[in-house]
Amino acid sequence: MRGDVRNKDLMRPLFRKPDIIIPLAALVGAPLCDRDPLAATTTNKDAIVWMVGELGKEQRVVIPITNSGYGVGEAGKFCTEETPMRPVSLYGRDKVETERRCPQRSRERHQPAPGDACSAWRRGCASICW
Repeated sequence: MRGDVRNKDLMRPLFRKPDIIIPLAALVGAPLCDRDPLAATTTNKDAIVWMVGELGKEQRVVIPITNSGYGVGEAGKFCTEETPMRPVSLYGRDKVETERRCPQRSRERHQPAPGDACSAWRRGCASICW
């Protein structure tokens, strides 16, 4: 399938039947997002928030949120559940805002294994929303 994740008429039929959806479409990286902030925000945040709102109660969504939400840390300090979210880029801010704006469903958090470079729905590698 080729298309734009922001095209609601194209996307709606694609996620009506699956049990689990993993939205991976994204414009990634500060330089790319800074070049076209409207495209970045509508792809990285708005399309996902809309999609989650369209899902049925029995469908699950796994939303990857990268470590960009943490922002610049301090040398020798590692992220924990208590680490504040301090995104420094548009990409990071959009990912954190996606978490805040998605409809409140119960969330099962999956912590990354040591050495994983990902973080999501607050502090895990991915969140499964029920």
